[in-house]
Amino acid sequence: MITENREKDYAQERHYEFRSLSVEPLWAPVKLPLFDIDWVIVGGKSGSGAKPFEGGHAANLLHTFVSR
Repeated sequence: MITENREKDYAQERHYEFRSLSVEPLWAPVKLPLFDIDWVIVGGKSGSGAKPFEGGHAANLLHTFVSR
């Protein structure tokens, strides 16, 4: 298992400058500063009994991300 700190150390050793955020499943609005995020992964759950995906939350996140 790779922990967040180990991933960060690995990336810093190789001088990666790419930061990502995964919000899966997206059940509520995300209110985070996105100024240093390069890529956002958004998704919902699937299968029987899965909570419905609110496209409005994804649209708001997209608007926040591209208008920064």
